[in-house]
Order: sequence, then structure tokens, then C-alpha cells
Amino acid sequence: MSKFHPKPAKHRITHQRSKIDRLPLEVRAAIITLRADHTWLQIEERSALPFNPHWRTGDGGFVNWDALPLVAQRLLPKRRIPRTNLHRWFGLRAGLAEAT
Repeated sequence: MSKFHPKPAKHRITHQRSKIDRLPLEVRAAIITLRADHTWLQIEERSALPFNPHWRTGDGGFVNWDALPLVAQRLLPKRRIPRTNLHRWFGLRAGLAEAT
């Protein structure tokens, strides 16, 4: 029998915290801001770029990987947020928060 894999924006059988839920609030707010004008792939690519404090107006990354707690750095060792994680998190957390 194959393993159960929920579709995006569907709750899992066990309720686990997402890796994105463990990132600082500023990073989660940046994802929501970027989603208005960017695709998941573009957001993933920007998360891997070197941090730029003026990421809203110019190029550069929106995640300051060096300033993150060590626990958060270990969750995403490639220093990027995968688009699959972004899509799933947005559907479960951010999308639901905007609807209410």
C-alpha cells in the first residue's frame, strides 16, 4: 500500500509544524508580500540570494540566513525555501488567515 500524501492546502493526518512556521515572523511576512507579484519558483530563487535589507525595492534575498537561529538553519541546510514548502505553507497558514 502506498504512503498517504496530502495534496497542497490539505491537512495532514498528524499535525506537524511546518519548517516555515519555525522561521521568524519577518520571513513569513515577506513570503506573503512577495506572493502578490511572484511565483513560487521566483520566491524560492529569491530566498537563496544573499540578504539585502532593501529586498522590497531591489534585488536580493529576503532571508538573512546568518542571523537565523541555528535550529532554523538546520531545518533548511541548503539555505533556500523550497517552492513545495512555500505552496503548502501558504495554503494551510497564510491563505486561511487571509480568508478570515
